[in-house]
Amino acid sequence: MNWVFMNSLQKRTEEGGVVQAQVTIGEDSGVWHVYWNEPDESGETTEMCWFEGAGWNEMLTAFRGQLLQKMSEGYAPLLDNVTGDVQSLNGRSEWVQKLQYYGDAFKNEAVYEALREWRRKQAGKENKAPYMVATNRLLGMLSAFLPQTRDELLQLPGFGPFKADLYGKELLAITGAAARETTFPLDWVPERIDYAQYKLWLHQQQEAFVERERQRKEQRNAVLEAALNGTDLETLKTNASLPRREALALLEELEKEGYDVEPVIAVETKDVPSEQQARVLQLFGQAGDRYLKPILQKLNEEELWKDVPSDRAYEWLRLLRIRFRRQKEATAAKAG
Repeated sequence: MNWVFMNSLQKRTEEGGVVQAQVTIGEDSGVWHVYWNEPDESGETTEMCWFEGAGWNEMLTAFRGQLLQKMSEGYAPLLDNVTGDVQSLNGRSEWVQKLQYYGDAFKNEAVYEALREWRRKQAGKENKAPYMVATNRLLGMLSAFLPQTRDELLQLPGFGPFKADLYGKELLAITGAAARETTFPLDWVPERIDYAQYKLWLHQQQEAFVERERQRKEQRNAVLEAALNGTDLETLKTNASLPRREALALLEELEKEGYDVEPVIAVETKDVPSEQQARVLQLFGQAGDRYLKPILQKLNEEELWKDVPSDRAYEWLRLLRIRFRRQKEATAAKAG
């Protein structure tokens, strides 16, 4: 993924604090991705995909609409003229794609494998997924163009000053040790590539995108079926090939769309005594349902869940929060 746009937004909370979120736009093989990141109740960053597709205008429409919705919820961009800045990205897309193609077609395999090994170790140190450190596409360009200075690193799409400061020294030790026959700047690339092969590569990337979309829809349908039939998360993890955390996030999305996921909640919380479930709902009513960590701390203070692993406890809280919010909406509807 080549990250080509990012802006931070802030909003004030009722308690007087500040919540900071980020909206990012990335491009991968001609496919645009728009992501929204904000901290969840435990303080961990959660990511929501606003758009994924090849259409520039469709991406821009989704970006604008979702951003306006967030601004209506109280978020304010730290940089002005957000949508105007995004308009300038379209002309860069083809240039980025050609650099990516060259990286795929002419990668130095030995350097590429060394970079993958570096990424594996770095991801372990940071406790991140490898793609969060560097995508395969970026590693391919690094191995093909073999930058030797920080300035050359910054000429690669997806490599900004922050990443250069964070990883530049280690990466340059790998890429700088290999002999190269090309130069920077990279304005020679469009003339060097085989246009027919480049177009074939673009077609293959689009086919891969369609396949990912198909799998994504199948996973969503599997989660929806689970919501209707009361399938537990472990079975869902197997059937939909989804980690439990992602399956749970999809359940939350389905609930927001109006689907009843109570059958899953009932199955997953069957081992939680009814009085404890009632206490959790009561705490949500007293402390709010945005942050889960204070709720868990309170339950531990009362020695209700002190022996429950934290991952399982957060799963229960997220599921019971869905129930709480649905009950809250039903009560408000009756009152209205």
